[in-house]
Amino acid sequence: MSEDAKKQEDFENTSFSKVERQLKEANPEAFQGIPKEKQQQLIKDLEVTLRKTHIGPLPDPETLAQYDQIIPNGGERIMRMAEKQLDHRMESEKKKTDSEISLNNSEILQSKRGQWMAFVLVTSALIFSGFLIFRGELLAGGISFVALGFLMGIAKIADVFIQGKKLKTK
Repeated sequence: MSEDAKKQEDFENTSFSKVERQLKEANPEAFQGIPKEKQQQLIKDLEVTLRKTHIGPLPDPETLAQYDQIIPNGGERIMRMAEKQLDHRMESEKKKTDSEISLNNSEILQSKRGQWMAFVLVTSALIFSGFLIFRGELLAGGISFVALGFLMGIAKIADVFIQGKKLKTK
């Protein structure tokens, strides 16, 4: 077998011949009048500049098949790895969501407890003020009533600042 024939056979066994066939199928007149060696050089140049792009978490099917050729069950191993990663991510997100729900429930319970405590304190202070007024100690009862109103106003202002800070942190 001559060296030219061997080169031609090697060329046809490469992906270059695949590209050549595709080009000739797409446009049969594309290589008319161009010597065979020049055609091969053009195809080699074209092959070098072609790029395959795939975006996604897994390789495309052709690449998976190539992994199977290189590594026993390579494609299957890659798929299992992707499935394990997906399971891990879903479990992590579930834990995070459960944690956030638990934290929100804790904040709600704390808020309700605080509201009940405030209700008991204010009611107690009102009863105490009423009791003082009922006993005839109008000045002491009036002062305690006004002081209670003043403290409730300060508590509301403090609440506004606390709620505003919580909103900023979220």
